[in-house]
Amino acid sequence: HSPTTHPDRRRLGYDIMGLCASVEVPDIEVEAPDVDVKKAMADVKKSMGAIEKSKDAEKKGLKYPFTLHEFHDKEKQKITELPKEDEKWADKVYEYLAACDEKVIKSVADTVWKNAALPALEPAVDKSIAEATGNVEGWDKLPGFIKTKAKKTAKKKALEQARKKSKFDARVQVKAFSIIIEGMTKAGATIEPDYKPTEVE
Repeated sequence: HSPTTHPDRRRLGYDIMGLCASVEVPDIEVEAPDVDVKKAMADVKKSMGAIEKSKDAEKKGLKYPFTLHEFHDKEKQKITELPKEDEKWADKVYEYLAACDEKVIKSVADTVWKNAALPALEPAVDKSIAEATGNVEGWDKLPGFIKTKAKKTAKKKALEQARKKSKFDARVQVKAFSIIIEGMTKAGATIEPDYKPTEVE
């Protein structure tokens, strides 16, 4: 027999594959931790690079005087009116428009999440996972790579849920808006007297 057709060799190959296929990755259930939103929001101001980078693109196609509405939505509240492009606070209006862009604000939120939320959340999630593995039947007998995969999946899921549950991205956006509007006012813009920023429910 040549090595490729040796019956024992072939069977061994099937057994190894069969073994891998038969070991299911267990589902580890962990509660999504609570995010310290207030602490994380303190980081928004220094994480607004993506907004800064994108503001120039927002000038294209604007007609002046330009009325800025909340969330760049004409149905929403009026914030201010920008008379001309070279107004000294015009940049702040473009920053506000950039912060309305989902991709841009996600990039800001990702930075804040990574730097200000994850360091506190990860140890808590790891601890919960370590405790939860005690409830998984036959955990100790599982191969190492299966354990690693199960823990990794559980961690990713718990952190995603924590971010969603805390409405993190929406809060980052509202915080960015307030920082930009404050800058607008300081630079001489007149904000509508009735304007009340929409809060995240």
